[in-house]
Amino acid sequence: MIHLTPEQRLAIAGDERPIAVDADLDAPYVLIRRELFDRISNLLYEDADLSDDALRTLLARSWSANGWDDPRMDDYDRYDEVKK
Repeated sequence: MIHLTPEQRLAIAGDERPIAVDADLDAPYVLIRRELFDRISNLLYEDADLSDDALRTLLARSWSANGWDDPRMDDYDRYDEVKK
């Protein structure tokens, strides 16, 4: 566990994606709050304990966010027909 100094805490306050850099390796790290990490990690690993409804909600959000509900996708849905 690394504890932030008051100066470090002030430096990252309000920043949506605070970056910490390992000076020896010149490797950047993004700092996120533990609560957010716990929510995100459930999406990244197979052992996520999500209900079917929660998974459907996530899929619907992903579908919409990636443009699959765009009316122009109708041509994609009818690709073979439109191709002719």
